[in-house]
Amino acid sequence: MKDRYLKYDVLRAAAIAMVLLGHISAYMVINFPDPTSADFFVSNIFNGFRRGASVPIFLMLTGALLLNEDKAFNTREFYNKSLKSIIILLIFWLAIYGVFYAFILPLLLGNAINLKDFIDYILIFRGSDYPHLWYLFMTVGLYISMPVLRIFARRENRIYVLGFIILSIILKFIPHTLNFLTISYTPTLENFINKFGVEYLTRFSVYVLTGWYLANFKLDKSKRLGLYALGVILSVIATTCVRVFIADIPDIRDYLYATYSLNLLVSGAAFFVFISSICGDKLTKNNSVIKTLSNTSFGVYAVHVVILELLTRVIMPYNKFNLLNDSPFARPLLYIIILFALIYFISLALVLILSKFNLFKKFLRG
Repeated sequence: MKDRYLKYDVLRAAAIAMVLLGHISAYMVINFPDPTSADFFVSNIFNGFRRGASVPIFLMLTGALLLNEDKAFNTREFYNKSLKSIIILLIFWLAIYGVFYAFILPLLLGNAINLKDFIDYILIFRGSDYPHLWYLFMTVGLYISMPVLRIFARRENRIYVLGFIILSIILKFIPHTLNFLTISYTPTLENFINKFGVEYLTRFSVYVLTGWYLANFKLDKSKRLGLYALGVILSVIATTCVRVFIADIPDIRDYLYATYSLNLLVSGAAFFVFISSICGDKLTKNNSVIKTLSNTSFGVYAVHVVILELLTRVIMPYNKFNLLNDSPFARPLLYIIILFALIYFISLALVLILSKFNLFKKFLRG
């Protein structure tokens, strides 16, 4: 059996938990947008602080594992096996969610089914936007570019990789993050910077290269502490800015919580380094719990939105959740915690059960 590093399994298990927490808190923030309410206050904190420990970690893990120059890599084999598998997964889950949103959910809500919705979901890729299948679309593009990234991401190119990451931060991540301050101007800060053709500094490859860099070059204690502090500070600033400015700039979350945001890159790197430093180079070995949570992470990611939609829109919508009303903060806090526990464990149980059947297993183990 191949050796598995505990740090990578822990990171993967933590990341999927943070993804679920983020989708729950985002549901609350979007549907209860009053910035003066306790509902928004509690949800915004969850939504802001979990960001760096979710999708950024998955992307950094991709870099740490697939760009590992100590492991043999054959482009034709990679395309025939890994890329083909991702494309099959994308088609399968597009079809599943097309059926769910066009037929099943409308029936449960007492609405008319619409074949056009299903066709649109499949043919014009509406599923690439909402709510989570965009990651599979992105992974297809990332896998296509992986052989090129492997040529670049080599230890002797350390200074160039670091330079690319820093240049991307300066020319793309910072302008995008600060763009909300110039939204009333023409051009905005980000549009002005983009006039110089810096679109090649793409967001996803930066995360992948950052994961490779952090996996290959250890930070000393002072740099780790500095990174942790900066990650927390940027997360606090982002969460506070969303709370303060959302009434005047409704799209502020798109600047401060999107994957181009500086706070996501820094806090993601901080979380990656933190878990890596705690686990060191230990192997997962017989830690069956961590191994199971890691192995089922893709399946949970794939199915959890069905559970989320059923719970929030059919079974226990927030406006009908009336426990602990004596405190304005207790209600949203308790709702988020209960919803997270239900979605995670129902999704996990569903994946474990369906994985027993070979027909479903290949669609649940990405």
